[in-house]
Amino acid sequence: MILVTCNANHETRNPKQESAVRTRMHLPTDKPSSDNHDKVILPLKVEAGEKRTDYTDAKRGYSRKLAYVISALLILTAGGFSLFSYLSRHPLSTSVVGVQKTASQEKPQEMLSTAPVQTPPQDSVSQEDTQGRKEAETKLADFLKAKKELDARGGAEWGGEQYQQMLGLSQAADTALMQEQFPAAAQGYSKATELVGTLMEGTDDVLRDAMARGEEALREGDGSSAERFFKRALLIDPVHTQAQHNLVRAKTCETVMQLIRSGAQHEQGNNLALAAADHREASRLDPESEEAQTALKRVTSLIAAQQFEELLSQGIAALHDSDYARARTLLLKARSFKPGAPEVNDALAQADSALKRARIDELKTKAINAEGSEDWNEALAAYQAVLAIDGSIQFALQGRERTLKRSQLEERMRSYLNRPTSLEADQSLNRATELLNEARQTEPRGPRFSNLIREFDALITSAGTPIPVTIESDGITEVMIYKVGRLGHFKSKELTLRPGTYTITGARTGYKDVRHTLSVKAGNDSIRFTVTCNEKI
Repeated sequence: MILVTCNANHETRNPKQESAVRTRMHLPTDKPSSDNHDKVILPLKVEAGEKRTDYTDAKRGYSRKLAYVISALLILTAGGFSLFSYLSRHPLSTSVVGVQKTASQEKPQEMLSTAPVQTPPQDSVSQEDTQGRKEAETKLADFLKAKKELDARGGAEWGGEQYQQMLGLSQAADTALMQEQFPAAAQGYSKATELVGTLMEGTDDVLRDAMARGEEALREGDGSSAERFFKRALLIDPVHTQAQHNLVRAKTCETVMQLIRSGAQHEQGNNLALAAADHREASRLDPESEEAQTALKRVTSLIAAQQFEELLSQGIAALHDSDYARARTLLLKARSFKPGAPEVNDALAQADSALKRARIDELKTKAINAEGSEDWNEALAAYQAVLAIDGSIQFALQGRERTLKRSQLEERMRSYLNRPTSLEADQSLNRATELLNEARQTEPRGPRFSNLIREFDALITSAGTPIPVTIESDGITEVMIYKVGRLGHFKSKELTLRPGTYTITGARTGYKDVRHTLSVKAGNDSIRFTVTCNEKI
């Protein structure tokens, strides 16, 4: 019907005229959208599974689609006046008004006119025409409802030729209705409604196609085309999450592409730092841009390769200058960029070997100096450090054995010197004497070790030299000295005892035994000691 078509294309209808017609038809008087005044959305033909790579096809077909619209508007405008004349003579029945009310419940206050419903005289209309007219009007109401749902999902934009065909069918049905050819009008509205259904069934394919084309436009950096396709998708599915997300991406798409192109130019000029900055900013604006991510990885890799070459060159130069520590530091940094690079590993091996030799030489000098000053512990530590680097080095093995023996020898002698009483026992004195003989045979002997030997010799000599001891008694007390033996009864007895501590006891019949401790110290000239039992039992 022409009235319906005009409502879908508001710019061709006189608002006052349309309102008057709708009032007499008891149809809603929807106000035209301001958006439709601002922009004519051209229909596109969309087929399921279609793949497009050129997003300027709509622009190239602009003239053809504009011709479709202009032709339809001219036909609809011409037919609208005729339909207005027809409806003035034959207003819709109240049954159609009820259908229209059901189909347009969103604004009930605008749907029904307060004007009384006019019906033609019963005797002037045949029963067959009345029935045909009612059926045509019912089909009209069904078409209006279906078309409104299609338009709400943006069908005018993406419907293409099928949408134009639907408009043509409805226009032909409008003409038939005005000419009171009610069966033809009903059939026309039915076919138009079926075509609306076909378009509605294809919305899933249209949605997929719009998403695919929008994503392709994103990859091409065509932000305006991407926005157009994602907006089309959102007309079909207003809550489509990916379309909403990609629409946001489309707003920065062209800026991202400019950054990528700028980065590529910097890369060609070997200004890798600026190239990386551009690609990094592009990745920040659109983290999902594969091109930006790929470019950033490539430039980052180039920078790493450049830094690798510089560090390797500097490390080898330091190696040639015998600055092994710096060479090793630089080469380790180079290896962090290319862990398996053989040239780095070879240079590092040279640096490590040189550093090891230098360290061994340093420790060897330290050990020799320590031996020269008879600091056997320090010398031993130096030789052990060398062997920790390389356990097969002979001078370190021999030095460790030599210094360890000298260190242990000194330690044992000092142990006796620190505890001279330990030599009171014959067994200890014998071991000390053997140790002294071993020390005397040890070569070389420096001043420090020679003094230690003399000091130890004097201790042993003193510990082994007997001291004169005089024991006095009463002649009736039996005297005994542990470790020496029984001395019997006497009034005075001369003995010689080695330095040490002795226990002397006295015993007498009828008297308590006595026990004394005799301490004989080296260096004493003589000792006098008395033992008697004087306390009766």
